Amino acid sequence: DSLTGLPNARALHVRFDQEVSRARRNNRPFQVIMLDLDDFKIVNDSFGHKIGDRMLREVASLIQNQLREYDFLARYAGDEFVALLPDLTVQQVDELRDRIETVVSSFSLGVGSGTQTRARVGISIGASIFGADGETLDQLLIAADQAMYRAKSAHKTGALPSINPPELVTTP
Repeated sequence: DSLTGLPNARALHVRFDQEVSRARRNNRPFQVIMLDLDDFKIVNDSFGHKIGDRMLREVASLIQNQLREYDFLARYAGDEFVALLPDLTVQQVDELRDRIETVVSSFSLGVGSGTQTRARVGISIGASIFGADGETLDQLLIAADQAMYRAKSAHKTGALPSINPPELVTTP
């Protein structure tokens, strides 16, 4: 992906096939997580696409820094990312999701000539397990996407706590 420097959706398909082979050879599942930025449209609409692009690059880096060196993160489309996570339990993925949500929701991007106006986004994450939720990338992406939208809905209704709600913040 030329914007974020991450692998793109085509690279995701290639890596997925490699992970399937590894999972079958070692009889160990892997997880697919779908990550979608919350309120990213507000950033683009309020500050323009140049700031939106900066936000995507920064958030991609924040997510990548939470992953292990052999995990695979790709920009899937727009403000969506997909990660392939070998050898993690459901509990470990839940802990990873919490870390990513905390890091992203705590981040703010200075915009304008000074750093007084800041843009924020949140993130919603859903996971699926190879074998249990599907055997193909499409099946696993659908399952992870459904879980991600449940998380997004829970964020909006307040059922899941948000460290810093997505908002535009102006400090004096």
